[in-house]
Amino acid sequence: MNYMVIDIGSNTVKYDVFSLSANSPEKIAHRSNAVRLIGYVEKGKLSKEGLDILCRTLTDYAQDAVRLDCSNIFAFATAAFRLLAQPSQELESVRERTGISVRLLSGEEEARCSFIGMQMTCENLPDRGMMLDMGGGSTEINIFDGKQSLYLSSCPFGALSVKKALNVGTVLSAHQKKEISEYVKDRVPREILRFEPYGKVAVLVGGTAKACATLAKTFFQNDRNTFGTAFFENFLKLFENSGKEEIDRVKKLLPDRYELMASGLCAFLEIFTIMHTEKIVVCSGGIREGYLSLATEREKSSEI
Repeated sequence: MNYMVIDIGSNTVKYDVFSLSANSPEKIAHRSNAVRLIGYVEKGKLSKEGLDILCRTLTDYAQDAVRLDCSNIFAFATAAFRLLAQPSQELESVRERTGISVRLLSGEEEARCSFIGMQMTCENLPDRGMMLDMGGGSTEINIFDGKQSLYLSSCPFGALSVKKALNVGTVLSAHQKKEISEYVKDRVPREILRFEPYGKVAVLVGGTAKACATLAKTFFQNDRNTFGTAFFENFLKLFENSGKEEIDRVKKLLPDRYELMASGLCAFLEIFTIMHTEKIVVCSGGIREGYLSLATEREKSSEI
């Protein structure tokens, strides 16, 4: 039995198709489109152009679901739709035009799904630590001890929203680096400082995190999923005063995300500084696995 899980993010709209034949999700297909949805949100409204692009993308995905023999489509939206004054109206328009029902996740629900997905898929998962899921428009923080979540928060910044707010280019200047650090520091909740000992190990999930692992393998011949903070500083140096040739290499490697890496890496590093992070683990899965787990549980409950 195959399931398609569609993730409507602020930067990309993507899906994973999972097979559950063995009672554990096996990813068998993936597709991603850089829609930059948050760029079509102004004053609490999604523009007609943004809605049209989203609906075309979802219609394509629905056709893929038929081709890939998916028995169900689960779709959710995150930070970009949380900015809308009347998201239910926009989501109803999406349903009418595409046939796909989309659930809007709160920041807390998003963090919970990422946490479940992290537990399902992360190699070298520490006994306790700090989970960070940086998307385009928000960053979810989850402090955990074993399987228990001790604290979670959805911060109002992501790689794309930081880039947009501070007009950050592909190459990062010293001034912009300082601006991003201050921007992030002002938006990370102060309550997190109570959990500073847990911040020594950070588990990263999401697109920005996976892009970092790709950079590590290509530029530093490191295919592990565990790094020190100094290694992340080396990632950032790729985007500080880099030449065209180097940026072109990154662009070819990360066509959907290269423009966001400078702002995303700098934002990560500021959180590491706040929490005195020493070790970083990059997780291969995340929110879509977690959402699938919860959605299939709901399906089973409704059958009882």
